[in-house]
Amino acid sequence: MLLSLALSGCGVKGKLIQAGKPLPAAPSGVTLQQKGDDLLLSWRAPTMNQDGTPLSNLHYFAVFRLPYRAGDYCDECIDPEREPVRIYPDLPAPALLFDNRYYLTDLNLPQDIGYRYRIVPVNRRGERGAEARINRIVYLPPPPPAAFQIKARDRSLHLSWEVETTPAQGKLIGVNIYRAVGDRPFDPQPLNSEPSMENRYDDFNLVNDQSYRYFLRSVIEIDGEPIESNATESISATPKAGF
Repeated sequence: MLLSLALSGCGVKGKLIQAGKPLPAAPSGVTLQQKGDDLLLSWRAPTMNQDGTPLSNLHYFAVFRLPYRAGDYCDECIDPEREPVRIYPDLPAPALLFDNRYYLTDLNLPQDIGYRYRIVPVNRRGERGAEARINRIVYLPPPPPAAFQIKARDRSLHLSWEVETTPAQGKLIGVNIYRAVGDRPFDPQPLNSEPSMENRYDDFNLVNDQSYRYFLRSVIEIDGEPIESNATESISATPKAGF
């Protein structure tokens, strides 16, 4: 719709202005991580429309997936747009929401197949905003750490494990440690900021008599991409005074 403003009294004519509806900007901080046989897709919701106005009517995210053969990726290829997964901000399941970031796990994917994801914000008028894209190939994951143990101490827990240093492919870059407090869900991101090349980890500043759960994943690197193993069985432990 074009609007024209003519100010004939002073001899000035207004220019034509496109009066479009504000549409959501693209999701930000998009990542795609391989965790065992799964891919973990994550993103942050946009807070603005594409015209710079605040986004106040976000309804859901439509998540589309396109499989492709390794080596045959085409960014311009159009996926058939089958019914997408819908992630609603107020009820994000099957995604999880941690620290204002959405996490959606794509389970049990075959190896040597690539996947492209498109995340499209949709407003309450049913209008699509700008999409975000990301893709990667699923590789054979390394074996998980073995002999995982935890020893309780005063306000801390001592974790130890063994890991295969020569995986079948890729280069070992360490182990990632995941923690949950009590019965709360595990955080999707590891406790350690970088994969640990040690065979032990001391988790300090804990609360005595509070239970904690842990699991581990080995991490290898292929073509610059980190690839995590499947998770070990989780272990629960409780720090105690006097240890």
